[in-house]
Amino acid sequence: MDRPHKTYIHLAVDNLEQNIGFYSALFQSEPSVVEADYAKWMLDDPRVNFAISSRGRLPGLDHLGIQVETNEELEAMQQGLADAVLPVVTPSLTNTGASIRKVSPGKRSIPCNPFRCLVTTRLYN
Repeated sequence: MDRPHKTYIHLAVDNLEQNIGFYSALFQSEPSVVEADYAKWMLDDPRVNFAISSRGRLPGLDHLGIQVETNEELEAMQQGLADAVLPVVTPSLTNTGASIRKVSPGKRSIPCNPFRCLVTTRLYN
């Protein structure tokens, strides 16, 4: 692995425009993607893929993830999660990435999924 994995953080927000302004000021950069209900920043220092969306969910932490660069890293993460003996959901291939598993280790279930980004556009079913 040449570079460390990228942490993925996704927050649900109630006012997308206001939060884009806030996080753009905080990160001192504009988002790399802006859509009607979604924005994300691909930061290198720290290595974070930070996204916000206003899709009618309660504001706050929506889900976490670890973005990897190669299929080998993805497979290693999958094995690590299998070894962790935590409740998981079956792996799936999505339009935006290969999600291994969503882990819910605590009482307050916050989905966390390692993934490899396959395309740059966002598609939902």
